[in-house]
Formats: sequence, structure tokens, C-alpha cells
Amino acid sequence: MLNYTNISLSNYKNCNLCKKFSYSISMRSFFVSLFFTIVFFNISFAYDSNKAFFFVYEKEEYIEINCKLNTNSIKQALEDHFPSISYTNNKEVIKYLFQYTNEHLKLSDKNNQTILLDSIKRIYKTRRYDQIEYTLYFEKKKLHNIKNTMMFNVFKDQQNFIHIPDNYQTRIANITSPSIFCKKRTPNSYKYIWGIITSAVVIVVAIGIFNSNRNDKN
Repeated sequence: MLNYTNISLSNYKNCNLCKKFSYSISMRSFFVSLFFTIVFFNISFAYDSNKAFFFVYEKEEYIEINCKLNTNSIKQALEDHFPSISYTNNKEVIKYLFQYTNEHLKLSDKNNQTILLDSIKRIYKTRRYDQIEYTLYFEKKKLHNIKNTMMFNVFKDQQNFIHIPDNYQTRIANITSPSIFCKKRTPNSYKYIWGIITSAVVIVVAIGIFNSNRNDKN
């Protein structure tokens, strides 16, 4: 029978029981830390009720915007705008959401002509209980300006993050600056420069290694 009091510091590392015990403690500490990290992460984001995210994609046949909003925020905005709204009727909710979005998310072309909202699809809650997603489809025109006042009627500190991947652009619309201009950008030239430099370095290193190996053989 193993006497735990006789395990000295010198033979501690050679004791299989101690190794298993240490491993168990380490794994337990790891999972406890991971658990609290995840909980803290989710809680911290759950309070971001004044932030919304809009991803804009210019397709061949339409303009698509994927919206990620805080559930309670958009709910408060709809209730403020439409006091008679009833959440027991899904068709009514979609109708009001369409109307609200149509009034508070304005797209226009370079001639300041409105780009019409055609439809809303794929409304669903995400795995995060505090977030809702839906996709907007606008008619196809050359996008020049976006005016986003979503949730401004209930939150004066609302921030709407507008991300346009094709333009390499991310802007924030707020109550003092609700509009952004969608200037077409080309990929930054420094990316190509760094690609050329990286390729040159790899080639030089490869030549150096090859010459070194050849000299060693000689």
C-alpha cells in the first residue's frame, strides 16, 4: 500500500500517481478557466445592445445586406415606432420590420436616387439568445451612399457598423453621422509589394540553403 507521506520531492516526478494527480488538477484548472472565460465573453457581448452590424454585398442581380441586431434593441425600436405591434402574428412582425427597415436604412446611387428595398428573408435567431439576423435584398443599382438610422429612435448612442467587403471598407454610422459614402477602392498596392518581397526572400533563402548543401558535399 502506498504511503502518501513518504513521497519526497526527489522521487515526486517518478511517481505515476503524482503525475496523474497533477494532470487531473491541471486539466481541471484549464476547464474551469475556460468556462469562466466563455461566460465572461458572452456576458460582455450580451450588454452591447447599442451595436448592430450590417454586411453589404453587391451581387450581379441585387444588393444584399446581412443584418445582425440585438434582439431587445430592435424589439424596442419596433414597439416605439409601431405601438400596436403584436408578436403573436409573424406576418405582422415581418410587415412592420420591413416598414421600419425601409424607413431607417436608405440606399442611394450617385444621382441620389433611392435604391428600393425589395424583400426581407431568412429571419432567425442565432445561437446567441440576444441576437437576431435577417437578410435584405435591394434592387440592383450602383451603390453610392448608405444612411443607417436603425435603432436611433430608442438609443442615442447607437452604433451601426457597416462592412462592405468589396470596397475593403468598414464604417460606423451614429446619430451625428448616419451616412457613409461607398467609394470603390482597389486593393492596396502594398499587399502586392509585400507579396513580391516575401517571394524574393523565400527564393534567396532557398538558393542559400541549396548552395550551403552543395558546399558541404564538396
